[in-house]
Amino acid sequence: MSAVDARLSSYTVSFFERTAADPSGEFTLDAPEDLYDGFPFLANVTSGEIVEPVFRYLYARAAWTKQLAVSSATAAVENLRLWWGYLEWRGLDWSAVSSEDIDTYRRGLARLISPHTGLEITEGTVRQRMTHVLNFYLWSNRKGLTSVAERYLTDPDNLSGGRIVEARVRPFTYEEWTKLMPYVGPLPTDETYHPEHRRCRDRLVWELLVHCGMRRMELCAITVAQVQALIGQLADADADDLFAVKAMRLTVVKGGPRKSRNALVPVWLIWEFRAYLLGKERRSAEDAYAKEHGGRRPAHFFLNHAASNRAPGAPLQPPRLDAVFNEIMRRAGMIKVVSGTDPSTGRSFDRKVATHCVHDLRHTAAVWRYMAERRAGNPAPWKEVQVMLGHADETVTRRIYLRVTDVFEAAVSDASLDFFRRLAAASRSAPARMEASR
Repeated sequence: MSAVDARLSSYTVSFFERTAADPSGEFTLDAPEDLYDGFPFLANVTSGEIVEPVFRYLYARAAWTKQLAVSSATAAVENLRLWWGYLEWRGLDWSAVSSEDIDTYRRGLARLISPHTGLEITEGTVRQRMTHVLNFYLWSNRKGLTSVAERYLTDPDNLSGGRIVEARVRPFTYEEWTKLMPYVGPLPTDETYHPEHRRCRDRLVWELLVHCGMRRMELCAITVAQVQALIGQLADADADDLFAVKAMRLTVVKGGPRKSRNALVPVWLIWEFRAYLLGKERRSAEDAYAKEHGGRRPAHFFLNHAASNRAPGAPLQPPRLDAVFNEIMRRAGMIKVVSGTDPSTGRSFDRKVATHCVHDLRHTAAVWRYMAERRAGNPAPWKEVQVMLGHADETVTRRIYLRVTDVFEAAVSDASLDFFRRLAAASRSAPARMEASR
């Protein structure tokens, strides 16, 4: 065990449990009456003492949000455990640190090697871990426990690892998209579709991500009821206007369950959803799930395949979506070689990885929507992109995509600027094919 591992192992994450015989749940602090079972806390392994400031911070956050999930609270404790291990390693007092101390931690965190991949941890992981540290000190400042510079704690640039945004935002080019599509699979109304040998689920996922700019969690959380509500709107749709859109309310987003937004889904894609919902491919997945769950049918729309080795018919989850995406990219030959480090030996190695990740489909939606709005003469194209992505403020959208769109626009041809309509060109006859299948 390394010295760093030893420092981290000085702290452990435990969970509160109240019993009739022990109402305090062996809690060394006065347990609030509304503290629920499963609430996580950080404890010193040697002394058994709870790290009180971390507990007070999380409890205050839970009381404020009124619905802090155990999983969210646990993630916060795990990230603060890493910070507490760092404090012990450096010999720092949590209440006396400065913004310079936190920034040194941030820069080191950005260069941390993942034990799972052998590569530097992602910007998203850096952001998640720094969010909890900065929010903790914002809380402790307000309580008069610390005096870390507020300007540092509230600067969004201090959430990231400092890597340039262009390296993180990698939209597909039109040429890359056309190269990839044969490997994604057919739409359910295509002649090449087969419910067992040429499935359509992955294609529907791709189309929805790139047209609506959804996050992985948003897509995986879509329910049958939401899709049925979309299908119910088809009666009001003009059968000749396949590019009209209908709204689907998204209530599970990255910012938390209380935030929601509308995703505008093209009519032609809703017809394809209907075919998938009523078709054999999804019914077989439903049956496989019901067989393992006492006849209960899954509520989610996108499911694991019936022949899946793990959890057949269960709701599609973000990690599984990542695996599916990477396999398709590999089959399409869209890979690159990156250098990594074995954290156990320190030796470097080369590894083949996909040139894009699932989240790049959201970036693709943003960049191509901006370019389409520009070409249509919209004087405020950023507003459309902001609404599509669900950003709280247009400045956030500009900060992420401004330089990327400038570079991207200069690199593409005029022929590919009609991206969204070209994506749907093969589906123009969807209503006719649907009518024949009713």
